[in-house]
Amino acid sequence: MAEPKNTKDNSLKETAQRSPFKKKRGGEVLTKEQVREIKEGRKKLRRDLKKVGIKSRKEFEVTASSMGLYFDKNKKLAMFLWFMSKRGGWLLLALGALALGALYAFSVITEYRGHFTISMSDDMFKAGFSISDNEDFKKPTSHLFCTPAENVPCISIIDIPENVNEPDAVHTGNYFVYTFYVRNEGDDKADYKWTMSINSESKDLSEAAWMMIFDNGKMSFYAEENEYGRPESLPSSDVLSQSEYTPESWKKLMAAYENAKKVEASAQSQDTIDAAAARLKSAIDSLVQINGDAEDAIDYDELIGLLTRASLLREEDFTEETWAELQKQVKEAEKLVDRAKTQEAVNLAISKLRASIYDMGDNVDEDELNFAELEMQISRVFGDDAYIVAPLKEKCQFPEDQYEIIKETTAYTYYKLIPKTFVSDTVAVEGMKTDVKPGQIDEYTVVIWLEGDDPDCTNDLIGGHLGLEVYLELIE
Repeated sequence: MAEPKNTKDNSLKETAQRSPFKKKRGGEVLTKEQVREIKEGRKKLRRDLKKVGIKSRKEFEVTASSMGLYFDKNKKLAMFLWFMSKRGGWLLLALGALALGALYAFSVITEYRGHFTISMSDDMFKAGFSISDNEDFKKPTSHLFCTPAENVPCISIIDIPENVNEPDAVHTGNYFVYTFYVRNEGDDKADYKWTMSINSESKDLSEAAWMMIFDNGKMSFYAEENEYGRPESLPSSDVLSQSEYTPESWKKLMAAYENAKKVEASAQSQDTIDAAAARLKSAIDSLVQINGDAEDAIDYDELIGLLTRASLLREEDFTEETWAELQKQVKEAEKLVDRAKTQEAVNLAISKLRASIYDMGDNVDEDELNFAELEMQISRVFGDDAYIVAPLKEKCQFPEDQYEIIKETTAYTYYKLIPKTFVSDTVAVEGMKTDVKPGQIDEYTVVIWLEGDDPDCTNDLIGGHLGLEVYLELIE
């Protein structure tokens, strides 16, 4: 009896090249199918670049190389042509081949500015993996190319739609978003890792660029660390965090804070306002840190804040004596900034300057209630910019790590957002998948925006570019 025919799908069957001068990439001989895919990919890339006005041959080759759409220079063919004839035409042809080879070699280590590319290693492609920009994999490939968003403004994470990773999302153009899919078309389980690298940028755009990665619908967000090597949390202004203080001292603070907010809304006398402000100030100053370790660095933040407030005051609102006293305390405080030897000296200057700011003498209208001190103490607790929403929290993979509750009142819950930090100056994000089954499809959505609440985000960044490359490879 004849052996039964192999009914296995042969769509991925690899056919060897028959030409004596076989095409290679990265030193490895390609199959006929790989050669065909690279050629088709180069044609598609050329069309895509022309659509966005890029017609330069050099820029095409640089981009194609970054996506793996190139062939090694065929040394055997060059030698064959040399030995066939030494006439000038053959010599020029050989020199042309050398020049093209040099261009490819240059392209391997050079990336085209501002593009977003996705590619995979040859080993991963040979193992049966493919990528696509649509879930039905009508055109599976080993590389994808996407033009960047241009002239995007600085926005807030709150402006990112909750359904940004879903097909029916309506995008504003104020951020970059791209979805791609990875499928295992092989016969075996496999592990792979992916790396999103920054291959080019201008105007230090990465300092204010925030990124979301949706991995099969689960989101994490990332940003470059701040100047102190810590996550660039939002709000960026100093606010008090419940997790840093003992429950007893925090409970007293919350009671004083709630009382202050009630007084602010319905106070009938200046004595009530002053008492609420004093109670809240005492609760803040009496907070006990959980670790109990005092930092050696001197804290100038409150003093600098008072100096800023003093600079906005008007002389006509003070008496001659109280204005003179205010100017005296301002000068004394300015001498201390970044020069004080002890925290006690700074605290004393804070007390004197605060007293001068709110002492208007006989010029104050006794019939008008003064909430300035109370409002300042309230702002010391949580600042003015705390989030009262937790954008995309429901989709976050680790919400307890990235959304910190800094305050809970009867009306609102206030959040601090904590991004994961970039891996390094050149690698933004990386991840991995294990035990990927045959036929399994993984979905990734990348969202990039200029975070307007990040201190590094200014309008000067607009017009800069950020080139990113996602590279997938098998884990041995």
